[in-house]
Amino acid sequence: MAGAVYYFAVYLPAQGAVTSGVMQQELIAKTEEFIDHTETLQRLSIDTAVLDDPNFTSLVSYSSDVPEQPIGKPNLFDPVSAAEGM
Repeated sequence: MAGAVYYFAVYLPAQGAVTSGVMQQELIAKTEEFIDHTETLQRLSIDTAVLDDPNFTSLVSYSSDVPEQPIGKPNLFDPVSAAEGM
């Protein structure tokens, strides 16, 4: 976290990336928001025991492949014909 603060608040301004006080204040606010989110994520704990549960490991996928379809038309500016659209 300290590295992110240093990068956004010290390193970038020294490189000329931040030229106005307003931009610097926005950058500081975004950095603080990033730190808050990082701290929130670090407090999370995920119990992965469910992945070893026999009920979970016995699940079967019934998905099917979706056939590839042509997307759009070769020239976007060609008029749409009735035969192509229907």
